[in-house]
Amino acid sequence: MLIAKTQSYGNSALDPVRLFASSDAVEQIKVRIDDKISRLVRGHEAFDDNTPNDMLGYLVLLRIAEMIAREREA
Repeated sequence: MLIAKTQSYGNSALDPVRLFASSDAVEQIKVRIDDKISRLVRGHEAFDDNTPNDMLGYLVLLRIAEMIAREREA
């Protein structure tokens, strides 16, 4: 599921285009997680949302982005 979504979105989570936002991939993924939680808590999910899969995907991407960031710092 995560591989298919990553391919579909063109790896935008780990390699964002940054047309408007200048924050790094880690921070952008955290914002996506916050947005997903906000929609869930407020009951604003679309009928076809799959929140558990989306959250798992974002959390896995967050760990990967954090590992990449640490490697770049080393």
